[in-house]
Amino acid sequence: MTKSVRYLDEADVAGVLDSAAIYAVVESTMKGIAAGRVISGPKAGFHIADQNGERFMASVSGCLLDQGVAGAKWFSACDDNPKRGLPRITAAIVISDCINGAIKGCVEGTSLTAARTAALAVLSLKHCGSKNASKAAIVGFGAIGQLVLRYLKQELGITHFAIAGSQFEKMQKAAAELQGSLGVQIDVVRTSGEAVRDADLVITATGLTHDDPVVFLSAIKPGATVCALGSFQEIDDALIARADRIFVDHWESCEHRGNLAPMIKAGRFTRDDIQSEIADVIAGKGIGRGSDDETVLIVLIGVGPLDIALAARALQLADIRSMESVQRSETP
Repeated sequence: MTKSVRYLDEADVAGVLDSAAIYAVVESTMKGIAAGRVISGPKAGFHIADQNGERFMASVSGCLLDQGVAGAKWFSACDDNPKRGLPRITAAIVISDCINGAIKGCVEGTSLTAARTAALAVLSLKHCGSKNASKAAIVGFGAIGQLVLRYLKQELGITHFAIAGSQFEKMQKAAAELQGSLGVQIDVVRTSGEAVRDADLVITATGLTHDDPVVFLSAIKPGATVCALGSFQEIDDALIARADRIFVDHWESCEHRGNLAPMIKAGRFTRDDIQSEIADVIAGKGIGRGSDDETVLIVLIGVGPLDIALAARALQLADIRSMESVQRSETP
């Protein structure tokens, strides 16, 4: 008899995967990538542009050999969704056994996408940032930016932040809530230049829908570590050209979109210009920075197997809880 397929919605995922668990899964998966134990499948997608706006829909896939699971994530980026009261990016992840192909379940992936993006950003900063980092700037303070702040406090002990973005009043409200719950100082400023000034760590999570640099080399202090997360260019060419070390999460993806894509397409940036992929640094196979006065740039565009790993872990934990619940109910 075929086993019923489990579905986990956003609340179900939040109930089994806390921030520490997400961070641990991201770290172990990146080490698995460096060890050659994770397979990244091809990405396939298409654009739609009509009276309903600009949309991009695609799938990414992967396999975690040591965990015995494989899967695919279907996601859509719909530029007009905020006007509809919906997230710009929505996603779902299907998980199967990588030996016999049996479907294990389907997991809501929108919140997981934001969580793994933030976790990987902070994990990368941990390995590439100055050991004396004390202030972080976050440009773009939506779901990902707020999660980055939480992870920076949780994992690196950063307590001083400057944030900038397009919706000042919403940022002020979010900052007030986070200051109270996390015990941190958050300076809400009007411009990205104000935010990044004197920051040791700079994270861009603007959600731009076209290339439009908002962080410039002239505003970055020497020795800063910049982590750019956007699907389009948020940092200026000068910052890319002058960085002492550059790391990416997946070179082939960076060729097509993200902060490096315009320079790559123009023939002004090649794979020889990066130090390595960030998985090697996380696994201890490479050095994140050579000295505190180096300016380091990290460009992340998304690693599909992270979504697969997190969804698989959520399903595993949900199954464990279900079995424990059954056992308790059967105990006299």
